[in-house]
Amino acid sequence: TGGDTSGIDRSRTIVNDQAMRDFLHSPIHGIGFEIADIAHFIYLQALAVGGLILLAGLIIYQAGALIRSARLARVERLAIPLFVAVLGEVIFNTLQNALTPTISYLAPALVAALPLDGLRRDGTATGQG
Repeated sequence: TGGDTSGIDRSRTIVNDQAMRDFLHSPIHGIGFEIADIAHFIYLQALAVGGLILLAGLIIYQAGALIRSARLARVERLAIPLFVAVLGEVIFNTLQNALTPTISYLAPALVAALPLDGLRRDGTATGQG
């Protein structure tokens, strides 16, 4: 607490600069998942490992989970905390590098599965439209 963090900040700057160089080296498809846990900013990390293709996929995935959970929240109460969880993950991703941990994908997976619960209960999927 209250310690000097300049060394940590410098390390993050070096790693993030390398991620940017990796992206610039191969901007369309990145340089590969071998370095998936290196950058300290998930969107920069996505650019480095998968280029614009992975970043676009990640943004579409996150936006889809947010939109789907917001729509489901109108008819399914469980979708409200899932929306908050997905929104929190999107915000948290701007501060850390969790591209590969599977726990990051739990809330969006639950959002995707939620209509199946409604289908099982009453024969119609919830949140359609």
